[in-house]
Amino acid sequence: MNKFFIMNNDIKYTSEYSLEEIEKQKGVYEVIRVINKTPLFADEHVQRLVHSANLINLNINMTKSDIIRNICKLSELNNIQEQNIKLLFTIEGYSYFFFIKSFYPDEEMTRKGIKTITYKVVRENPNVKFHNADLRASINKALIKQEAYEALLIDNQERVVEGSRSNIFFIQKNKLVTAPSAAVLMGITRSKVIKICNQLNINVVERNILLNELSKFGGAFMTSTSNNILPIRSIDDVIYVNFNGNLKQIMEEFKKEMNADLEKMKCNCKRLVKE
Repeated sequence: MNKFFIMNNDIKYTSEYSLEEIEKQKGVYEVIRVINKTPLFADEHVQRLVHSANLINLNINMTKSDIIRNICKLSELNNIQEQNIKLLFTIEGYSYFFFIKSFYPDEEMTRKGIKTITYKVVRENPNVKFHNADLRASINKALIKQEAYEALLIDNQERVVEGSRSNIFFIQKNKLVTAPSAAVLMGITRSKVIKICNQLNINVVERNILLNELSKFGGAFMTSTSNNILPIRSIDDVIYVNFNGNLKQIMEEFKKEMNADLEKMKCNCKRLVKE
């Protein structure tokens, strides 16, 4: 456990509070990957946090610079080498910054792909990253029961919208297919992948994807903060054997984006913490 967290801009000892109880509170949140004390894609994450808050008329009462400063300060205090930080702004008006248990896929998972399942649920406002501890617990229970890594959410019209903690892309010959932006939480990694595909002249089609057409695709992969780009080996009984050759190129370009952003944010962190 890390020694410090931040509550309402004040540094606190984690030993004196229950982070489990804090995580049960409802509000908007972000999870950001920190590498060598530096938050990855922090600008984009904070922008999405503010957007989520605005959509439900929640005043987070903190500037973008203040938020990033807190992340950098807490990363330095806890000497974080690689871990995810969670930002939670509750509907009661509290703000929390704390590091959470983090898992990153190993080389074998990236090479072989992961097992996923489908899970039926309807999110009222998919563009808002709203903290719902009960739903998360229910999905986690299903994942453990079926020994799966991720759950693909299916709405009441039998459409595959997104993962429980990721966005999903399907491979169809030389193009990628993903759910419409209006139907999903706009993932930071998802946006980066679409940008990279545009640069590589890889066609990305946004459309509704039905549950009964999963077997027609040649492959699939998920994108998220912790997993970057991770191939999917199976969805329920649908098995994907081959991964599209373009996927390797996309993953290589994404790594370049990561390194460039970390270098830029490293300088910003040093400046903000000194202010």
